[in-house]
Amino acid sequence: MRGPAAAPYALSWSKDVDVSTSALVVVGNLFITAGQGTPLQARARTLGDVAWTSTITDTALLTVGDDLVFAAGGGHLRALDPASGMTRWTTTIAEETQWVTPAGAIVLTSGGSEIRALRTSDGSEVWRVAPGAAASTRVALDGTVAVVGLADRGLVALDASTGTERWRFVLDEVPIAVGASQGVAYVGLTSVTTCAFTEAAGAKIWCSHPRVPITGDPIIDERNINVALFDGTFRAFDRRGGTQKAMEPLGGRPVAGPQRAGTTLAVPLSNASIMFVGRKAGQITRLAPPGTQLLLQAVITPDGKTVVTLIASPDGGRALSVYELKPPAAK
Repeated sequence: MRGPAAAPYALSWSKDVDVSTSALVVVGNLFITAGQGTPLQARARTLGDVAWTSTITDTALLTVGDDLVFAAGGGHLRALDPASGMTRWTTTIAEETQWVTPAGAIVLTSGGSEIRALRTSDGSEVWRVAPGAAASTRVALDGTVAVVGLADRGLVALDASTGTERWRFVLDEVPIAVGASQGVAYVGLTSVTTCAFTEAAGAKIWCSHPRVPITGDPIIDERNINVALFDGTFRAFDRRGGTQKAMEPLGGRPVAGPQRAGTTLAVPLSNASIMFVGRKAGQITRLAPPGTQLLLQAVITPDGKTVVTLIASPDGGRALSVYELKPPAAK
């Protein structure tokens, strides 16, 4: 049986990076890396030349929003100008913070005993709440509703403007992923892939049947909730009723949830391959770097034209590699 066809990408460049590098984001034509023990650094898209290097060396998390790069680590959250690397503002956050979620004019932090909303303009606090247990997921925002999973098996909806609790549902187990879109909140569990709840009142709508844990957060489109599962499959469920609409074998274990990549969804695998799943059954291609490598992180631009990977090699080294979509063949 033949495997998936090769995805139409070509290696543009690859650069060795510090062995402490663990985080990666893409902002425009810059690829920014960081880690605990190595400085924040930006490289240009074209040839990978260093655009700037920061003195910040304690970054555990990187994310992007509102034209800023957010770097969390060492009990601090910093907002940086992506073009220059200059720090716009710094604020103190809990050491236990595991997720930083930009959402328009605010950025939400979760992972410790408190959930906080900060203004992206200056880092000042909008609200903070102590939901009674540590967050077990990032915060998912949909309009005026912020949904988060808790370590005590709770699923909580907060008012995004004030932090006021709207409702709380006690699940059978600790949630490991959340999503929210068009009035519906979705939660991933370890023994049931996904359950759906109304955002207005927290009423359960449906739960999917596969008893396989979800990997990473889902991607929600106009018809389906799309997930990568620990068993090495991609699945799509009808967002209204939970019926499974598609299943594709990925040929490896996902390290993160799907990412939008043009007309496809991309799923990064631990074996350093990137699988691209199309809308039609069996429409799947693979980007597979040569050799034996471990994928630490991959970022695919939403237009699907660029793939950026952070790879660990068997000898302990790490590399940042960039692949560009090949132009279509002339007819």
